[in-house]
Amino acid sequence: MSKVEFQVAWCESTPGEVHVTFSGHMTPCDKRVFEASPVYASKLKDVTCEVCGAYVLFDMEAARKAAEQYVTNHAGTAKWSDLDRIEFAGNAMERAAGVAFRLKRERGEWNSNMAFSEFMAGGGWMTDKSPEAGLIGMTAIAVFDNLKEREAE
Repeated sequence: MSKVEFQVAWCESTPGEVHVTFSGHMTPCDKRVFEASPVYASKLKDVTCEVCGAYVLFDMEAARKAAEQYVTNHAGTAKWSDLDRIEFAGNAMERAAGVAFRLKRERGEWNSNMAFSEFMAGGGWMTDKSPEAGLIGMTAIAVFDNLKEREAE
């Protein structure tokens, strides 16, 4: 499922949840590692943290750039600071990629439509007509499109 070397990790702050670490110290979801398995004993199927799993399965830097580009180019964010745009895009990207990872882990496959529906429903944005919910949804679509495009490469 993955070609990236990682260690399955556990954190004191999230008992029962299985994370990933690349350094042995921190997880991609910013938790301090308490214990980690060796690389040879670490399997992606054991990871339960959606954000951590997405960092192993997908090119998250490319997804982050796609999200940031969409948010930066959106007229509704013109008055936002650069930091606000980057933070908004990063949060949306991690949640969206996490949904794609979960679907891939549970079903063995995923597609943008399925992931978008799960993402919007899970966040309570499916029926929300606010401009922010629309921006969240469109940013998620940019992320899903990027993940699918990169996955095909």
